[in-house]
Amino acid sequence: MAENQDSFADDPKVGDEELKGVNLFQDVDPATATPEQVAAIVKTGKTLLVQKKQWRERAIDPATGKPFKELLADAQAKPDIKPNPPNPAEPTTPETEGRLKRLELSEDKRQFGHAKELTPEETDHVFAFAQGTGLKPSEALEHPFVKSGLESLRRARKADGATPGPSSRSPVVEGKTFSEMNTDEKRKNFEKVVGAIGQSRKR
Repeated sequence: MAENQDSFADDPKVGDEELKGVNLFQDVDPATATPEQVAAIVKTGKTLLVQKKQWRERAIDPATGKPFKELLADAQAKPDIKPNPPNPAEPTTPETEGRLKRLELSEDKRQFGHAKELTPEETDHVFAFAQGTGLKPSEALEHPFVKSGLESLRRARKADGATPGPSSRSPVVEGKTFSEMNTDEKRKNFEKVVGAIGQSRKR
């Protein structure tokens, strides 16, 4: 009996995939089935296969009026999958374009200044020079005029940082307190201011 059952399962004509989900042994216990019952089950399975095949070849799709077989062949030949159309870009206005350019320039300056160890003020000067001369910022940075300008800015910052801060007793030199003087005046009168501060402390 077990031999008959195995031969049924291995029979390539039966087609396991085609009969998936169909329980041919629902009324018969496979362990106790007689050879006649197994033969009847095999016949039933083959009949079902033939019926399915005929149905697929003859069945008509009510929506299109075409045979399912033809629809399946068409679908396999050229899948009807349309790609999603790309989202149309939003129209830009001159105002939006201007903002984008300013943002891009600001980011370029930030990255350039960080890479070259420049302050924001120094970076602005380098970019302004580059734009005026048609050079790239990296080329403008190597220009002698820019190099000397940056050195001058740095010297002025050092001078401002080295000078004493304003106080309530700040001496007046040439009619101005130290905090009211510009960089050149501070440099010119530095010794006078320091001397005046020293004199006031001695008192």
